[in-house]
Amino acid sequence: MGLFSKLVGKKEVKAEAPVSKAYADSSSIDADERPYYQADEYYTCAAHQGTPFEKRVITFDERKAISYPSSTGLYVAEDLLLEYCSYGTYPKPKNGYPGFWWFEYGIRDVGNALKSLLDRGYIQYDSAENTIKRLTVAELKAIAEEHDIPVKGKKDDILKTVLSALPSEEIEKYAINRKYRLTEKGTAELQENAYIPYMHKHKNKTIEGSQFGDEFNVWSINKLLKGKNVSEWKEVVGAKEEKLFGENMVKKETL
Repeated sequence: MGLFSKLVGKKEVKAEAPVSKAYADSSSIDADERPYYQADEYYTCAAHQGTPFEKRVITFDERKAISYPSSTGLYVAEDLLLEYCSYGTYPKPKNGYPGFWWFEYGIRDVGNALKSLLDRGYIQYDSAENTIKRLTVAELKAIAEEHDIPVKGKKDDILKTVLSALPSEEIEKYAINRKYRLTEKGTAELQENAYIPYMHKHKNKTIEGSQFGDEFNVWSINKLLKGKNVSEWKEVVGAKEEKLFGENMVKKETL
């Protein structure tokens, strides 16, 4: 058995995911996804005393009752998941799923939430060829060695040689840990609701429920956009920025 076969030969066993708990506790997380989360204790409010995360988390299902969906029916957290899928690192990101998915957006089982977007046609798995492009030089050389393919040069040269020498079924075999990419439907959804990733990353966003001044976060903007054409989000956000911070930041950023 070659080096690469040793790396990918073990089959992963997935746990059954009870749909009713997809966004609540950790019991629905697939076994092969668990390494991409912190230990369960991390997700308790008690573990974050003295921080903004010490309060009770508002779960995704609870959010659905107090926030407003997009024109296609997606909620804030789901649109933000599309943003992260556009980076080509989900599912199973190298550094794991950040804690903000639970503490800020109420999603404990990120993998299951992603599958829901997959089922509804907002994302799809990337191609086998693109997946292989993300392999390291050592992994590509291991594939070449298993198939007696002579290779030399830099990664691009090795990749081109391996892809041209292997039949499509073999390429599929080595395309492990595929990442999601947006479909046309997902791209249109994210473009329409671009205020969500903008507010998620905003350097001046405020803590939800703060008693000090006006709130400025994705939830407050979500409420302000109710009944408006979401394409007007830059005007809404810009006006709020001018009131709170004295400058229209979103206008400067999109010039």
